[in-house]
Amino acid sequence: MRKVFSMLLALTISLPVVSANAIAADVSGTSLEDLLFMDMGSIVTASKKEEKIQEAPAVVTVITAQEIKDFGAVTFYDVLQRMPSIQPIGSHLYPRNAAVVRGDLVGHYDNHILILINGRPFREDVAGGLNASFYNMFPVEVISRIEYVRGPGSVLYGTNAFDGVINVITKKPAEDMDAKVSIGAGSFGANIGKGTINIKNNDLSLLANINYFKDDGWDFKAISASPAPGSEYSGETKLGNNNTSGSLFLKYKDFSFDFYIAKLEQKDFGLVPLWAVTGENGAAWLTTYRRYADIGYSKKLSGDYNFQANLTYNYYMFESYGNNSLASSEGAHDILGEVSIGGPVMENVNFMAGMVLKNQKNEDISAAKIVDFDNNYFSGYAQLDYKPVDKLKLVGGAQYNKPEDIDAVTVPRIGGTYQFTDKLTTKASYAEAFRSPWAIETLTYFPGVLVGNPSLKPEKVKTLDFQVLYNAKKHQSSLTLFNSNYEDLITRISHPTISGGTSSYDNSSTMEIQGLEIESRVSLMSGLYVQGGGTYQAEKDGKVASPYFMVKAGLSYHAEFGLIASVFDTYFGEPKKNAGKVVNPEANAVNIVSVNLDYTVPTMKALSFNVFVQNALDQDYYYPEFSKNWVNTLPLEPGRAVYGTASYKF
Repeated sequence: MRKVFSMLLALTISLPVVSANAIAADVSGTSLEDLLFMDMGSIVTASKKEEKIQEAPAVVTVITAQEIKDFGAVTFYDVLQRMPSIQPIGSHLYPRNAAVVRGDLVGHYDNHILILINGRPFREDVAGGLNASFYNMFPVEVISRIEYVRGPGSVLYGTNAFDGVINVITKKPAEDMDAKVSIGAGSFGANIGKGTINIKNNDLSLLANINYFKDDGWDFKAISASPAPGSEYSGETKLGNNNTSGSLFLKYKDFSFDFYIAKLEQKDFGLVPLWAVTGENGAAWLTTYRRYADIGYSKKLSGDYNFQANLTYNYYMFESYGNNSLASSEGAHDILGEVSIGGPVMENVNFMAGMVLKNQKNEDISAAKIVDFDNNYFSGYAQLDYKPVDKLKLVGGAQYNKPEDIDAVTVPRIGGTYQFTDKLTTKASYAEAFRSPWAIETLTYFPGVLVGNPSLKPEKVKTLDFQVLYNAKKHQSSLTLFNSNYEDLITRISHPTISGGTSSYDNSSTMEIQGLEIESRVSLMSGLYVQGGGTYQAEKDGKVASPYFMVKAGLSYHAEFGLIASVFDTYFGEPKKNAGKVVNPEANAVNIVSVNLDYTVPTMKALSFNVFVQNALDQDYYYPEFSKNWVNTLPLEPGRAVYGTASYKF
């Protein structure tokens, strides 16, 4: 396979150069460079308003729809693999569930990053970090761009905006009506089905999608062990999926309605990583249900003031099965109302202020493992920016957040940007963020296993960022230095009063991570561009398994006869070892190479074909078992996988 990959790379590089007027373009004739860079001039996530990326008081990366198409993706998880300073991972219980940002790996709940859909929070209220339903089934076909903000974002977005914010912004239909249907198949018995429809009629626009993915699963083979002597067991199972999702994005004048629903059935290794407990041959799996809806109203008022009101609903249900029987279930409803207003205070001074009221309530908790809850939250935030001179912008803000029965927390944000030229900018910022304790940590009651701690405080992080950014029409590069200090991290401990192996939680852990990030995206010539970068991240006391180095780089070529050929290499350095028994292969550095071939038939542009290859070098990918630390490693991902789809646009 390495020879095949080398030949493909050589072919990709040696394809003939096309003339400038033969650059691959969309139906409107927009050039490749414009499709790649057009969305990088302005962003909305950093300040909840449109601003130039050079003036945004945050470290921001924009991933365009063209980039997603060029490098390919079966799921959003494939896109995560290519995003800077992110390592997508899973655990024995939650496969493909987490996006580890800047090395902050403290558990298998993905609660140190916040997912936004068109600026609204996609968040569940039991564990606060079960995002597999988004990473595995949110349709990449509807994405216009992704604004990925690294560093604390709690001042504007509240809990979980800890290490970063991923804001997925959906497409806006530009024609009267079109529809696209895709069917495909792939490795491990995979079946793929997708359908998308766009409608634009005067003030009404609609974008809808259905998504289906099913496979038999890859062979998960490993030795498990507990701390007890003689507990080693060898076993295997197939980690398969049976997943569906649907989405609807509707806009009429000043009103919007977004809806997303997903059901995931995933095989896993069970509640504890031990064959003797979970059983073999597919006896453990989990089912996750997610529903998300947002109703929004946005109005431009007199005097250049903007008013925004939203009502956001999140529903989550999780069922875990072991030995072919229901082991546990948990669910919750979350209703969040938010109003905000922003605009000029005086010349060169602007403000943004908002208020959030939230109610969360649980349901369907089995075996009395989580005590019933019906809690209310309140938060208020404000941010001010000031330009004393044209090239300098100063920003300051804060959020006050008060969950019911949990200590209030206030987090600040200050920063500034200075533009030396239209292309060269420096940014410096200090920001804090928090992560509120979730119900699984405060209200679980399962003597002999886990009992929650209702006295937990919110986790906090304090981050310094400094960035130099170069932003031109066909070239964007940046260098970022960061330092993050984590306080009151919530970790498992032995329960202080209940014996029998019962665990609990406390705020006893601290951590410091510092690092450097480099990014670059360059259009080399007509139809050919390269992008990539690297991350160095170090936790000074070795508390996390994350590797020190990540390097990500890709090359894409658009040929004049309708072919897009791309290759992308994601390198993860050797992770730190844990204290578990050495029973499986040790974790080593890996190169996860993907190859994407996308072909649109020139004589029938409605018809296209795609071949996407994951892990083209077929590398073994073992990772430290970071949840229980009973064994040294578990396999994290399958070997080589190939997926092919055919699409027709009506």
